[in-house]
Amino acid sequence: MRTEMHKNPITWLAIIVGICVLLFFGYGYAHMRAMRRDWYWSIGEQLIKTTNAPQLVAVNPGLKNRLSEFLAFPAGMNRIALGDAPSPIGNGTATACLFMTNAAGGQLGIRLRRDDALGRFQSTGTFHVVGFWTP
Repeated sequence: MRTEMHKNPITWLAIIVGICVLLFFGYGYAHMRAMRRDWYWSIGEQLIKTTNAPQLVAVNPGLKNRLSEFLAFPAGMNRIALGDAPSPIGNGTATACLFMTNAAGGQLGIRLRRDDALGRFQSTGTFHVVGFWTP
């Protein structure tokens, strides 16, 4: 049986094509996750600079007030977590959580939900703030 497999180039071609397809889809998935992280990171940076971001449908007054207090000290983005925060903070509706820190040691978490399914593969899209908290 082993000699038959070595003699059959179709089998080897199918194996090589299968591996290439898996690598292609794996790379595409990783690239898309990285792009999503970049989108969320830019929203966080915009919130730090202006307490608003053009990608957000609206920033509610509670978050604006909390951001103003939080940004009394120099702040920056800490990390992005794709998906929602665990319960009791999250309820499965957020597509990402932004985590910010400031010079006073304060932390702020913001839960965002992507609004449009069509924009899922585009760089433009709209987002809703579905919650915020102090981790």
